[in-house]
Amino acid sequence: MRMYPQLKAGFEILDRDHVHLDTLLNELQVLNSRLASSNTEDKALVEQLHQRLMDASELLSQHLTDEEDLVIPILGLN
Repeated sequence: MRMYPQLKAGFEILDRDHVHLDTLLNELQVLNSRLASSNTEDKALVEQLHQRLMDASELLSQHLTDEEDLVIPILGLN
């Protein structure tokens, strides 16, 4: 970072994404466990799990694109 301070903001965004992804993955684990242990059909729980999966998918897709946009050019700087 010292060599390329202009990249700091980009890496801060990626770091925040990591925190958000960690939260989403924990929520997915909790929801999945609740669904797996449920003895009844819980449509609201299924919808909640589906929405969290969609949120995680969108964030992960954007995050990976952002990482590629930031990291790949760095490889060519040296």
